[in-house]
Amino acid sequence: MTIRSNVLKLVLILMLSSLLFLASACAKSSETEKESEATDKYKPTVANGKVKADETGMEYKSDDGSISIDVKSEGEVDLPEDYPADIVPVYPKSKLFLAAKQGSGYTISMKTDDSVDDICKFYEKNVKYEGEANIQNDGDTAMIMGMSKGLNVIIMVTPNEQADESKNIIAISVAE
Repeated sequence: MTIRSNVLKLVLILMLSSLLFLASACAKSSETEKESEATDKYKPTVANGKVKADETGMEYKSDDGSISIDVKSEGEVDLPEDYPADIVPVYPKSKLFLAAKQGSGYTISMKTDDSVDDICKFYEKNVKYEGEANIQNDGDTAMIMGMSKGLNVIIMVTPNEQADESKNIIAISVAE
């Protein structure tokens, strides 16, 4: 598998994860309606797999593998058991609201009030990149891409567009 295909897969996971977070935040108001409409007969399928979803997460399983996503619009979720926090740590002073695992790849998202510059400095200092990391920081958003201990690492920092207390969102993808 090439680095390009891994990066594309990570970006796709980030986009899907973000959409799931937004959908879960919007779905809170209509939970009662959805519960009354749901039946045991409804089993959504995607391609050759099955999807199981509720207000806190989603799991997709197929013959090719699975992906599980845990998301909460309020509060925190747990890191997947074997997330490589020693390689790419969770940002201090943040709330983890999304955690996803697909095969040996991970995507996590956090909210924080810290600035984009402070977040970038933390990840520049605390991730040991092989060679030089590609860092793009325009002050409002940032992206850091590189390799660490044989893993592709993508860190994206964006303003929090949700109506809550956090200033920025950090999305991290780590995969072989």
